[in-house]
Amino acid sequence: MTGSFSVVRDFYGYRTGSYGHKPINIDLTTSSVAAEAIASDDPGRLSLRRQCELLETRFVDLDIIRVGGDDFNEVENIEIDVAVQVTRELYDGLDIGIGRVKWSFITVAQAGSYMSLDSPCETEDLIDDWSAFGGGVDCFFVRSITYGSGGGTPTKGDGLAVSLLGHWGSGIGLAHELGHFLGVEYHLGSRSFLMTFQFPEPPYKWRPEEISLIKSSDSMHGGCP
Repeated sequence: MTGSFSVVRDFYGYRTGSYGHKPINIDLTTSSVAAEAIASDDPGRLSLRRQCELLETRFVDLDIIRVGGDDFNEVENIEIDVAVQVTRELYDGLDIGIGRVKWSFITVAQAGSYMSLDSPCETEDLIDDWSAFGGGVDCFFVRSITYGSGGGTPTKGDGLAVSLLGHWGSGIGLAHELGHFLGVEYHLGSRSFLMTFQFPEPPYKWRPEEISLIKSSDSMHGGCP
């Protein structure tokens, strides 16, 4: 290998190199946005050994697509890195990994009305009109989704959309929408389950049948030899 290689940026895919966040056992439905706001100096810890273990089991790759990304600031880019890290942590408990993460963007001029998603139909149109070429799950990050609880995943679409929230809760949104993409439907019971119909609360639990559905998804990879 020649040239510079960063484990954080090139192996984990954290574009900004910042992935630390506030503790995810905080209930975001009762805490203020300001209290949980993204900060580049939030503590974070990665285990290279654990990541390699997960890549030997079941994992999914992500293609991050920033809608209007040429106008995203550094804090917004950090929020996306944090969202991926929170998702990694929530799926780690299932022995499911987040593998390769690639970044791209749609310019403000190209995005047009997609800068704000106001209905499930508009989300579906965005996902139909644009895609990445990395072979992973297309994860569109937009500044505003005015319906639902900060995300959307079309039933028959080829990707998902997540709204930037200004705090690490966008990671809860990414993990939730990824669950839908991988075949899990809404859980209509307690909000302590990640796949609840409302914005969930800790400890973000999974039902056994949901775990089975995710692991059997066609989008999952079977592990490195």
